[in-house]
Amino acid sequence: MIFSAKSKLHNAFIDGLAEPVFVFGANGMFQDSNKSARDVLKTLGYAEGREPESYEAFLKILRLVGTNSETPVLSIGNEKYETLSRKSDGLTLLRLMPLREDPHLARLAVALEIMPWGLITVELNSPQRKIVYCNRCAGDLLQAPGTNLLGKPAQEVFRAFGVEKDMTDYLEGLEPSHFDAENKKDDRLTWHRFHFIPYGRKINACLVVIEDTSESKIMEGQYFQAQRLESLGQLAGGVAHDFNNILSIIDGYARMAKKHIENRDDTVNYLERIGQAVQRGAALTSQLLTFGRHKIIKDSVVDLGVLVKDQEPLLRPLMDASINLSIRTDDDVYVQVPGDDICQILLNLCINARDAMPDGGNLIVEVRKSGGEGAVLRVIDTGMGMKPEVKARMFDPFFTTKDQGKGTGLGLSMVYGLVKDMKGDISVLTKEGSGTSITIQLPLSGSAPDFQETTDRSDKGNLNGLTALVAEDEPDLLNILSGTLEDMGATVIKASNGNEALALQEGYEGGIDFLLTDVVMPDLNGVKLAELFKSVRPESKVMFMSGYPANGDMARVSLPEDALMMPKPIDVNKLASVIQDMAKSPSDMNLHWKKITGQWRRA
Repeated sequence: MIFSAKSKLHNAFIDGLAEPVFVFGANGMFQDSNKSARDVLKTLGYAEGREPESYEAFLKILRLVGTNSETPVLSIGNEKYETLSRKSDGLTLLRLMPLREDPHLARLAVALEIMPWGLITVELNSPQRKIVYCNRCAGDLLQAPGTNLLGKPAQEVFRAFGVEKDMTDYLEGLEPSHFDAENKKDDRLTWHRFHFIPYGRKINACLVVIEDTSESKIMEGQYFQAQRLESLGQLAGGVAHDFNNILSIIDGYARMAKKHIENRDDTVNYLERIGQAVQRGAALTSQLLTFGRHKIIKDSVVDLGVLVKDQEPLLRPLMDASINLSIRTDDDVYVQVPGDDICQILLNLCINARDAMPDGGNLIVEVRKSGGEGAVLRVIDTGMGMKPEVKARMFDPFFTTKDQGKGTGLGLSMVYGLVKDMKGDISVLTKEGSGTSITIQLPLSGSAPDFQETTDRSDKGNLNGLTALVAEDEPDLLNILSGTLEDMGATVIKASNGNEALALQEGYEGGIDFLLTDVVMPDLNGVKLAELFKSVRPESKVMFMSGYPANGDMARVSLPEDALMMPKPIDVNKLASVIQDMAKSPSDMNLHWKKITGQWRRA
C-alpha cells in the first residue's frame, strides 16, 4: 500500500503537495490526509481530531458547499477547487485542485495530461519505488489506463518496455539522466528513452519522462543506409578498378605459365603469383561484404589497430596515385565497439580526406593508446583544410560543400553519431590551406578480444588415414578440393550433390571422419544434408563451405550457430589445420569458430 492506515506520520509525498489530498480505504472509510486537507476540514467546520465521513458521504458534503450542486467546482472559504479522484490497490485518492483567478495551475494540469510524452512520478520512500502519478500518454504507451499504473512498482513498468536492468541508480540520481531501451514484441521493434528528473530535497520522488524514439530510430537507420549507399557508390569504382587489375594479373600469369610450361621454375613462379592475386581478391571481397552488412552489430572487444589495418584493401583502391596512404598502428589497442561502425567511420573520414586533396597529398591513419585509459583513431590529410564557418557546421546533417549530386551531407553527421554511441569524443584541427586532423578518442577495454589465432603446425598438410566425403555441385571445384585433400593423404569420396552424398555414404562400409559440404546446392542443401548425415553417422564431423557470407543478410541458407564454415576461395592450409582439429577433438566436443576479416580464429 502507498499509505499506512491511520498513520500520524503522513506520507512525505502527499505532504509535499500544495493541494489538499484525502485517502480512503477499500471500504470507503477515511484513512489519511495531508496538511492542506486538514486546513480544508477546519474551514468546513470539522473540530480538531474529527475525521471525514466515508468517501461517498464526504463527496456529498463537498457538493453542498459548492456554489452549484451540479458542478464539480467547489467554493470552500475563499478558495475554489476542482475534485480529482484516483484509485489504486483498493485505495482512493481524492485531490482538491485549486482554481485560482489565474487558471495557471489548471492549465498546467491539463497540459500534463495531453503531453505527447509519458509522465510518471515514482515515490522513493518505499523499497518498491511505487508510481504515484501518471498521465494519459504513459498509460497509452503501455496500453493500460493510467489509473491501473498507480501503486505499481516502477521496475515492473520498466520491464514492460523491455528493461531488465535495475533502474534504482537512475531513479535516485541527484542530476537529470536518461536511459535508452529497445524492446521486441510481436516481431516488432520499439525504442524508448527514459528521462529521469529528480524533484529535489523537499520531495523524495523522481519524475520519469518516457519518450517514444521509434520513429527517430527508424529515420536514423534510413539516413545510415543512405550514407552507406553513397559510400558504396564511392567503393564501386575503386573496387572495380582493383578487381580488373586482379583479373588482369591472373589472366596474364596464366598465359605466361602456359607459354613457359616446359620451364618448371618460371611456371611455378607464375602460378604462385596467380595464387597471391586470388588471395588479394578474396580479402577485398571479404571486406566489401563486411562493410555492406546493415544488421545491428553488438559491441565486441576488438584490436583497433588490427581492424584498421584490415581495411587497407578497401581504402587503397579509393586513392589515386597522387595520394600517399600511410597506416600506423600501436599493438594491443583493445576497445569494445561494433567493428562495422569503425569500418564505416574510417571509410567516411578517408573519402572526405581524399576529396580535400584534389591535387594529391598525404593521408595518414593512426591508431595509438593515449594516457593509459584511452584509444585514439586519427585521420590526417594535407588537403585544403576548412574555413571556420565550415568547421562549425561540418557535423550537421545534410550539410555539404560538395557539388549537388556528389554527396548527401550525411557522412560526418553519421560519424559523429556513431562516435557518441561508442561513448567516445571527436575533435577537429583544421586550417584553410593547411590540412585537417580528425581525432576520435574511445575508452580502452579492460579485456582482450575473446579469440586467439589458430597457430600453424609443421604437419598441417598431413591428413593420412582420414576419410572425407566432399559434396560440391560445381564440378571443377569438386575436382580441385578432392585432389587437394588426396594430395594431403586423405581418402576422398566425391559427390556432386546432397542426394548423391547420402547414397555414397550409405554404400560405404568404412568410417567417414568428416563431411565437407557446400551450403547452397540444388534439391538438398548442405545444412539438410548435414542433419541427415549426422543422424546415421553421429561420430563424424561436419564442415561447411560457401561463397556467401554465413548467416548474413546475403546468406541463402542459415547455418547453425555452432557450425564450422570455411569461406571460398578455400585456403588449403587453413582447411588442413581445421580438419586436424576436428579429427583430434572428442566426438561430443562442441567447437566454435569465428571468421573475422578472412581469418579463422578460435572462440
